[in-house]
Amino acid sequence: MSKNEHRRRDWSLLIFIVPLGILLMLIAGQLAIRILPNWSVSAGMQSNLNPEPFFAQPVFLFRPLAPQILTPPSWEDNYLTPQDVSFPPFFVIAGTASISPTPASPTQTAQQPPAASATTGSAPTQTPSNVPTAASTGTPVPTNTATATSTSTRTVTPSRTPTYTSTRTVTPSRTPTSTNTPTSTNTPTLTATPTGFPSTPDPTWTLVPSDIPIGDPDGTEHSIPQGSYTVIDLGNTPIEVIGTSHTNFDLSYYEMEYYYGSIGSGTIRFDSVALGISKHPDAHEYYLVFFWGNGEIDYNSNVWTFTEIDNQTIPMSALYPFPGTGILVDVDTAPSAPPPGVYPYLVVISPITNNKDDEMHVDSIQLVNVPR
Repeated sequence: MSKNEHRRRDWSLLIFIVPLGILLMLIAGQLAIRILPNWSVSAGMQSNLNPEPFFAQPVFLFRPLAPQILTPPSWEDNYLTPQDVSFPPFFVIAGTASISPTPASPTQTAQQPPAASATTGSAPTQTPSNVPTAASTGTPVPTNTATATSTSTRTVTPSRTPTYTSTRTVTPSRTPTSTNTPTSTNTPTLTATPTGFPSTPDPTWTLVPSDIPIGDPDGTEHSIPQGSYTVIDLGNTPIEVIGTSHTNFDLSYYEMEYYYGSIGSGTIRFDSVALGISKHPDAHEYYLVFFWGNGEIDYNSNVWTFTEIDNQTIPMSALYPFPGTGILVDVDTAPSAPPPGVYPYLVVISPITNNKDDEMHVDSIQLVNVPR
């Protein structure tokens, strides 16, 4: 076969294959898009979808918003069947004006109500009076008096509001008259409130003269009968109360050492006793700073670890000046909380105990400044 014949054969195959391929493509396309003449769909009112599974629920980055708080769309009124969409009311938050109080003058005149013209009946008669009168001490005494008896209809024309017609019925049953005496607030006065818990002597107690020395103990016994008390003038050395910040002991109450015959026992038999401080010579008001025998622990003393009973045995090694017979007392931290100040009088009380024949015995009382 020559070369020219071979070329003619190739072109003949190409002309035959290309139209055949196009024809096959058209046939395949028609088969692909052909609609079946008969078809059916299984449908019903009950859906087979299950919205409960977690994977079937939509995921929101933000919580869905109610349509009522959204801006109304521009195409809202273009529906063939408009929908009734309700929107919440709009609230406007505006700042309120601050009103500065105006201090009242000592003498003020109450404002009269606006003039009114009665249309029917007689106009009500009112006599308002709210004129506080201030004396030189600045204490106003307002007097309120009102008398009204009638039923009327009147037209009131205020200065800043439109004209309106109001009807009111005033039927008072009596004429109230009140007199108040408030404290003037123009010039505030600070009054110091007394602190502490003062006491007063029992009316059944007997005031007896004192022979108890103020100073170092000398072994001399002094006694006070039960149900009696004495007031000691401290003279130029009064007790000064500073406050709870001062924690040193201020008093030393010296008991008598207990003896077996002529031999000392190294102990005391602590009698029931109460101590107080006062600013008055008769001690009609005093502050209790120590009470042995009332069953309450005196934490402001150096004997708070012992049981409070009459004639309690206490070793002298636990007493001032270690050893000694001194019971130390801190008046600043006493439960009665005496106010800071100077107290020139010391009250010594001999309470009544079960053993009425046993008197209170003491050696001396000394003012000290011993650290706790």
